[in-house]
Amino acid sequence: MIGQNANQGIAASARGIEIASRYFWEVGLPALESMLPKSVDRIAAGLIAAGSDCSGNDDEVSRDFDWGPRFQVFLTGSDFATLGHDLQCVLNELPTQYEGAHCRSTGRTNNPVFAIDEFFASNTCCGDLAGFAHSPETALDWLRIPESCLFEVTHGQVFYDPVGELTDRRQGFARYYPEDAWRRRMSHALDECWRYGQDMLPRAIARDDYYTAQMAWWRFAEAAMRLGFLLNRRYAPESKWLYREFCKLPELSVETVNCLWDGQGDVMHRVELVTKIAAAYDNKLFALGMTKSNAGSRDSFKTHAEILAASISDPRVATAPLA
Repeated sequence: MIGQNANQGIAASARGIEIASRYFWEVGLPALESMLPKSVDRIAAGLIAAGSDCSGNDDEVSRDFDWGPRFQVFLTGSDFATLGHDLQCVLNELPTQYEGAHCRSTGRTNNPVFAIDEFFASNTCCGDLAGFAHSPETALDWLRIPESCLFEVTHGQVFYDPVGELTDRRQGFARYYPEDAWRRRMSHALDECWRYGQDMLPRAIARDDYYTAQMAWWRFAEAAMRLGFLLNRRYAPESKWLYREFCKLPELSVETVNCLWDGQGDVMHRVELVTKIAAAYDNKLFALGMTKSNAGSRDSFKTHAEILAASISDPRVATAPLA
């Protein structure tokens, strides 16, 4: 029940992605066919990395911006140079209301036109590091992309793609991490689980330092959820949606969520709850053949982290920083 409530959240009257899809087919595409009939078979359209509706998490609370009847148009680089301006002019004239819903976009236009290369590069960058127009070829490059960016570009929907280029790009990113990159991220998450759940938390409680124990518990809770995504081979979103999306995972989420909920108010039993979560993850790692034993111990997360780090084939990946 806890997981179900977290998953459903505040009931939405209509999902934004469904409204956006119908808006494209009933309003957007007919306008493009009328104004630019020779260009329609060169465009792709959808809604990707553009708000809570792309992941199905939109509700009345999240509809204050980037929600409603809208879509994005995607073009190859050469087509963007020749068609981009004319397409944008047509799209700027489309109505902002549809089926009683009003578009709440924070962009300069509700229906932007993108070059496919630039769209993916700008949505997979981190700080001063350049992003990727195509899915990376090396494990080191995969680690340069923030995981939340990978979540975003693989969520949403492609409504229309006769050329197929947009779909191919998304599928490249959706194939998930190569083995070394996956093990590097898991070893890091396991180390975080040990640091905050099996080391800092019991020490703080033993000192009656409950303020530090509170911080350790919530840092552990986040690390445990991020580890759960990795063990399910799913990308984790930004913190705002981490718990909501964690509740949707097919494995490990139910038992972990129940423990996390119990730990909110039961401070003195948090160490025991960490042990229960560790046991579930121990079993999963053992089932995957990544560790030799599923027997839990006080420092099991640290032990697993060291085993996974040692199993990474490329030593550069084993110590690479994570975006």
